[in-house]
Amino acid sequence: VDMRVDVKIPGGVQAYIVDVRGERHEATPELWQETYLSAMLRAILYADDVNYRLAGYRKLDPITTAEGEIRFLQAAEALFMKGWQLGSDPEIQVASVVSNHLASGVMKYFGDSFRYDQAVNLFEKLHAKEPDMASLLAQAYIGMNEEVKGVQIIASALRENPQAYTLLHVQCDFLRSKGKTEWALQLARQAVNCAPSEFATWAKLTEVYTELGMYDSALLTLNSCPMFTYNERDLHRMPTPAKTHLPIKQFIADSNILDEDGAKDNDADVALLRLPAPGLRGTFARAYALLARLVSQIGWDELLKTRSAVFVMEEEYRAQKAAAASQTPTKESPVIMEDGSVRDSGVALPNGNNRHSADDDASTRGIQSPGDGQASAAGSMGSVTVTNGNPNLNVNTIPPIPVIK
Repeated sequence: VDMRVDVKIPGGVQAYIVDVRGERHEATPELWQETYLSAMLRAILYADDVNYRLAGYRKLDPITTAEGEIRFLQAAEALFMKGWQLGSDPEIQVASVVSNHLASGVMKYFGDSFRYDQAVNLFEKLHAKEPDMASLLAQAYIGMNEEVKGVQIIASALRENPQAYTLLHVQCDFLRSKGKTEWALQLARQAVNCAPSEFATWAKLTEVYTELGMYDSALLTLNSCPMFTYNERDLHRMPTPAKTHLPIKQFIADSNILDEDGAKDNDADVALLRLPAPGLRGTFARAYALLARLVSQIGWDELLKTRSAVFVMEEEYRAQKAAAASQTPTKESPVIMEDGSVRDSGVALPNGNNRHSADDDASTRGIQSPGDGQASAAGSMGSVTVTNGNPNLNVNTIPPIPVIK
């Protein structure tokens, strides 16, 4: 639905909602609460987004008083179980009760100010209703330096739900902060097994591999990350003004600080301007950042060597295939005999006979005996003709099997 407020002067103010069919409905208090919480989350999550800034747009703090913070917490507590309907970050494929914009907004608001105690109080109330809140609760406890309490919550929750990758990620990050990267690797691998379709699990495993110096595994894991289509945010769509007049000092206007084209001065290298990084979004931007971190640690030349050791590029595959097709085979295919032995098709048998063409067809037309002579079935299945006279069978060898032609 879409919340709309019509202001007419003179006339008054009218608030209503419009559904997908274009029908009007009354704005209920529940919908006003959802609208308020949505506006607060936009102000918190989009505060640092460069794409969300407008020229002449003044940014105000969404919460300025203690009463406002209490109101925000009450609204978050009332609507937290519906938070998955808001969606999640681009790295998350399926939004859940712990992976959504509401959870991210609460953690960002209290995390930036290092006041996790308020978040702990909120998550404690929600954890009594929903056990999956253990990951957010443990993360908040670790953030306020209550690490023992956080680890205890993680251990208790993993005994009940060992397949929760969010719990494994919190524990993995905690071990990495303590320098136990080898232990964190096991948790990152287990998280991938628990949620193989999530980009976040593969990205976490790539980070751990990079920290351990296992660059070949990191590159292979990064290549295996599932990529998702990026959905654009509903940003402000303002037309380009014909003329701009802002209430600023003259010396600021003369300095060209506010000039939008000033940030795009072509002082950088032309090759750097053509890099695809500025145009990437979502999982593609995250994967590019992981690759750039890998390059910063080992260098470009070492990355190319690692890539050649891990992958076979398309050009290399075509070149190898063409080279293999142009070579003339120098050795003929071996033939499996009746007694289980393997012989080259051009090697003479013990009795002096050398079978070339017949043994080549042994795998598709029948099995030829290594005995003397060449037997074939003629007429009916019961008659066998021996071309070299008497069969001269040896009692120590297996009787010949006729070849059906």
